Amino acid sequence: MTSKDYNVFYEWMIKQPRELHKQGGSAVVKAFMKTRRPVKHPSIEEVKEYFKEKGYNDKIAIEAFEYYQEGDWVDGRGNKVINWKQKMRIWFKDEHKIKAKGKYADY
Repeated sequence: MTSKDYNVFYEWMIKQPRELHKQGGSAVVKAFMKTRRPVKHPSIEEVKEYFKEKGYNDKIAIEAFEYYQEGDWVDGRGNKVINWKQKMRIWFKDEHKIKAKGKYADY
C-alpha cells in the first residue's frame, strides 16, 4: 500500500461507524475494498454470449439479465453484484441447456 492509498484508507476509515472499527482486521479491509472496486455491469449481449459459451439458451440468459437489471444489480441478500459471471452460474441448470440435434440427441 502506498502512502497515497493509506491516506485514502485513513480518510475513509474515520468516517465509518464505531461498530466497524470494533470488527477490526479483515472486515474493515473488505468493507473498504467494496467501496473501491469499479463495478461494470454487463450488456444483454455479453450475458447471452456467456450463456452460449457455457451451452445454455438465450431465453434463460435474458431472464437472468432482466432479474439483475430490474434489481439494480443487487443479489437476493441485498449485496451489490461485483462478479456478474459468478451470479449467472446459479442460472445454469440442465433443463436450460441447448438441446443437441441429430441421431444421438437423447444420449
